[in-house]
Amino acid sequence: LKGTIAKNLEEAVCDSDVIVASVSAAKAVYIPDQWLKQGSLLILNNEVQLDESYLLNSNIVFDNTKMHKAYMDDCHMNPSGALEAYKKYIAGQVYTAMELKKLPPIEQQTSLGDIVADSSLGRSDENQRFVVFTSSMAVEDIAWGYTVYEQAAKMNLGTKLVLWDEPHWS
Repeated sequence: LKGTIAKNLEEAVCDSDVIVASVSAAKAVYIPDQWLKQGSLLILNNEVQLDESYLLNSNIVFDNTKMHKAYMDDCHMNPSGALEAYKKYIAGQVYTAMELKKLPPIEQQTSLGDIVADSSLGRSDENQRFVVFTSSMAVEDIAWGYTVYEQAAKMNLGTKLVLWDEPHWS
């Protein structure tokens, strides 16, 4: 993959095949539907505001549908109501669309594991747009942490820490 430095968000997103939105949680970034080209893959690990037209016309994939179902169930216990509670979640717009029956329920949504188990659930047309919602699963953090560690080791960066002088159990 070739990466480039962009002057602004629009330049970074338009004409990109793969967009990973690792943005600040302080304020959601807005990415209009028309910036996301046909065939693109958008991976979200933080809140991004998207046009409803994009969500309704893209393939939605979750890292773990059971976990997202649990999030949605928790939101139903919120005194302010589920629709208000959804606003605090990365996939809140999708939860809202499911609640309003604009999208199929979470039980009918696709997870990354589903695609691994059945590749026919993945891309079948070069123009399909996919959006993947991830939600801080520990396995993702560990995998990313290890990737960063490997890169730092290759570049001889960082400080080795001695966590213990000898094993506690032996």
